Amino acid sequence: MQQASDAIKAKAGDSAEPYRAVLKQLRERLRATRNWAHASLTATTPAPADVLHNNRDLLDPLELCFNSLHECGMGVIADGPLLDCLRRAVTFGLFLVRLDVRQDSSRHSAAMTEITDYLGLGRYEDWDEEQRITFLTRELNNRRPLLPAHFKPSADTAEVLNTCKEIAAAPGASLGSYVISMAGAASDVLAVQLLLKESGVLRPMRVVPLFETLADLDNAGPVMERLLLLPGYRARLQGPQEVMIGYSDSAKDAGTTAAAWAQYRAQERLVEICREQQVELLLFHGRGGTVGRGGGPAHAAILSQPPGSVAGRFRTTEQGEMIRFKFGLPDIAEQNLNLYLGAVLEATLLPPPPPDTD
Repeated sequence: MQQASDAIKAKAGDSAEPYRAVLKQLRERLRATRNWAHASLTATTPAPADVLHNNRDLLDPLELCFNSLHECGMGVIADGPLLDCLRRAVTFGLFLVRLDVRQDSSRHSAAMTEITDYLGLGRYEDWDEEQRITFLTRELNNRRPLLPAHFKPSADTAEVLNTCKEIAAAPGASLGSYVISMAGAASDVLAVQLLLKESGVLRPMRVVPLFETLADLDNAGPVMERLLLLPGYRARLQGPQEVMIGYSDSAKDAGTTAAAWAQYRAQERLVEICREQQVELLLFHGRGGTVGRGGGPAHAAILSQPPGSVAGRFRTTEQGEMIRFKFGLPDIAEQNLNLYLGAVLEATLLPPPPPDTD
């Protein structure tokens, strides 16, 4: 086909078959990317210049062809296999899935204590919450590095810092959120943001507090309200505020019924706070297979969430054998995805009424 938009012709150069020329370039880069990825499984291999690193490198040529075909009256061709390919590329990108990073809040606190002790500022773990927030906020806004180049951390602190350095080196589209286990204070989130900044993470990354115990669930609302009211925090957010709700530890801590009610109340308060602050809220449900881990029928579980907490999206975990049971076979996987989709649509368009407290 020769009829093409000016954008395609500019990309293809002097070619009688502009679509073939553009897609041939993409094909060669995909081959180079595949070969490099395969070689990197056995040895650290520098990436050649042709390797694709960003999802836009994959999507842009496809979208260019798609738009050109529509502009030239060949929409029937554009809406065929090319559109299917575009949908897959948007869904899976170059990385298939995003990886979350997860670490316990006590490890971050211990790392910050070692750093402040080394710098002669005192022991971070001995400070109260206000002292921690003041220090972390000041350092997040400071342009100079916190750590000198000759700082020699202990093994545990080095592991935390090296994880953050790996995040800085990885393509942004390959990673999801940084989840903080056993989060219980605003300083837990700020500490991770500072460690990421010190490690060279220049792009926005969702730092997600995971409220797991009964006390932490009850305190989730005040913690997030404190964060959202801090100067500069909203600017670093650059997207939805994600919060993870823990099911397993809260059930162990207080029992299944008390934990379920605490989770409900925490979500109600988080929805209210984010609505007041005009921030988009993304709730992440740490469910498992058994009832004690928040298991149960997914459809019923989604429909039982507080009004406003399922706003067109629902993020949840599937653990262990449940992944194989629910998604191990294509037909069963499709059925389960349909259950999730139907429940999310229903909970969004027809949210359940709030509980009657009388």
